[in-house]
Amino acid sequence: MTRPILLFAARFTLVFALLLAPLPYLADTYAIAIGHVTNAILWAVDWPLPVGFRYQPPQEITKNGSWKMGLRMEDRDVRRAVVAPLDLRSFSYRPMAAFVALAAASTRRGLRRNAILWGGGLCLMVALTTLFSALPVLSRYGNKGALGWGAGVVAITAYRALATPVMTYALSALAWWTMTRLAEHGVGGASAGGTKSGALRRVA
Repeated sequence: MTRPILLFAARFTLVFALLLAPLPYLADTYAIAIGHVTNAILWAVDWPLPVGFRYQPPQEITKNGSWKMGLRMEDRDVRRAVVAPLDLRSFSYRPMAAFVALAAASTRRGLRRNAILWGGGLCLMVALTTLFSALPVLSRYGNKGALGWGAGVVAITAYRALATPVMTYALSALAWWTMTRLAEHGVGGASAGGTKSGALRRVA
């Protein structure tokens, strides 16, 4: 029992340390990737809202890029927009790196299990980190009353509850645990179903 835990901890530490290293070209590469993916999702889901949200990723990849990326918020009724800077490293990259390290440390045999863990987990983390990254900005505008009373209270409360170092990694751990359970349950359920069907065919 101790050996698997030590191997898991060693793999997690190695991958997490590598991802947090000051690698060249990393900041702009991540900002461009997460910015375009998130913008595609926002384009599909926020069209009925009175306020549109879009990331403004860098135009090119530089060796020592910035982890700051603009979030453009546009009031579609009056055609006015403001741009607020987001801290991608603290609120997006670090939680994503923690999830990747957890997934890499727990990857097992089985294409379907790994597809659920990695595919579902990364999609979930993109959604969580997008919301997480925007919380400081939304909270700031909530304090000014720009979001309305209800949305402002939700944004301020969520920011105060979640924007801590512990919660940053707790979200990653929760996403990893959820997808691991889904992967195990899905593969196990499919295997049990296949075994039962095979037994019925043999009886027939």
